[in-house]
Amino acid sequence: MIGEVSEKRGWDPEVVWQLVNERILALERPADDPGNVLMHFAYRGFFENPPNVPARIMKQKWLHRKDTDGAAKGFMYDEDVRSPALADFSAVDVFYQDAPRIAFWEGEPDSITWRHYFPQDAIVCLGNVQMYKEAIEILPLLKLKNKTVIIGSDRDQTPDGHYQPRHQEMVSRLADRIAAHGPRSILFWMCPKIEGHPCKDLNDFRLACGPDAAPERFLKSFAFKAKEPAKVLDRVFGAAFNARMSMGPKLTAGAMRR
Repeated sequence: MIGEVSEKRGWDPEVVWQLVNERILALERPADDPGNVLMHFAYRGFFENPPNVPARIMKQKWLHRKDTDGAAKGFMYDEDVRSPALADFSAVDVFYQDAPRIAFWEGEPDSITWRHYFPQDAIVCLGNVQMYKEAIEILPLLKLKNKTVIIGSDRDQTPDGHYQPRHQEMVSRLADRIAAHGPRSILFWMCPKIEGHPCKDLNDFRLACGPDAAPERFLKSFAFKAKEPAKVLDRVFGAAFNARMSMGPKLTAGAMRR
């Protein structure tokens, strides 16, 4: 199953094995769908687990999703414990209070994908889009002063092809609150438009471009100390949303940096 998940998602089997050993990820072969894999994501860190329960929250996703399936098969919450879907997806040797860079990623697959590219970054996984608001509550815990902070957002758009205003509003609020904690810099990432490929998120980027591509090319800096930071952030969103990338025959890390 590790090999199957790795191939489908474009991940390194060793990293998937690490996630399994760290009890962030568990894999199951469903008896009623033996050709599929059910991925269980456990939420580690920031909030206490219920007594005698190793996973505070678990989201379940199908590896091979049918058109009729939703993004998530289900959630399991403990009714007696407050359980925002925020998780520490950092490698075991990376502590979020000490790491010089910390990245907020919307969704488990993107958090895992970023860990492939930058294993020394601290990674905060936002389990769903509503967690931009919840993440504000844990900012003091993260000790962001003088850190580089990355916010990775899904490429959600309106039917007429614009960045989803509600999504932008939530990301903007998080960026504004992060700025109040005195970081060194704030960087924003969104998947560029990729010719002939899905381009919703970081995992799409990896599947389209391969493990040697350079996602940092598409990081946009937010000058949060500017006189009118809201206008600056609007321009950052516009630049990220309108970024394009053509699929040439030599789409390697070196080629992308040129």
